[in-house]
Amino acid sequence: MKKFLLLMMIVAFVGSNSANAFTIIGTGVNSCGKFLNERSDHQLNQHYIAWMLGFITALNHEQRIDLKESIDSDGIYYAVKNRCEDEPLDEFWNAIWWVHKNELK
Repeated sequence: MKKFLLLMMIVAFVGSNSANAFTIIGTGVNSCGKFLNERSDHQLNQHYIAWMLGFITALNHEQRIDLKESIDSDGIYYAVKNRCEDEPLDEFWNAIWWVHKNELK
């Protein structure tokens, strides 16, 4: 019986661990609404831009993507801003991910 319980605990633990799970740390967990509110503060806005470009770089690295040279940071920034305006309750990282998935490839 003990072996069965141990086996069930292991299966439950392993089954709950998704290979696609990841943890977002820092500015990315803020809402799009908060990002839109804080854009007028130059220092905070620079922080959002740095986080956004770092996250885009990580996505490119993970997926082995070489973006077109014609895509610049300003274009990415405004695409993310537009997505956030459409979905203000979304998390900032998710807006960046959406732009990367739908507009940058």
